[in-house]
Amino acid sequence: MTEWLLQSQHDELHLLPALPSQLPDGSVRGLLARGGFEVDISWRGGALGEARLTARAGGPARLRTAKEVRVTSGDAPVPTTRPEPGVTAFTANAGATYLVRPA
Repeated sequence: MTEWLLQSQHDELHLLPALPSQLPDGSVRGLLARGGFEVDISWRGGALGEARLTARAGGPARLRTAKEVRVTSGDAPVPTTRPEPGVTAFTANAGATYLVRPA
């Protein structure tokens, strides 16, 4: 079931890659992903509501999402790039928490 909600492969975190239609709304907390991230995700109507990523280690973060997202840390926007369609990349700082929401 976890693979429906989060996949961490090929240096990417894929948020809600295979969410079944029987789970249109929900949330999950404390998923551990490659790259040293702890991930909380909520969704509504079968789409990402928000994700909270806590970086246990610093370094590159690549998010694959169905729609474009914006990333903030605290109240500040985080500089991101779009290296390819559906992917948002940024540099994570160890110990920081990032909020990911649809753009």
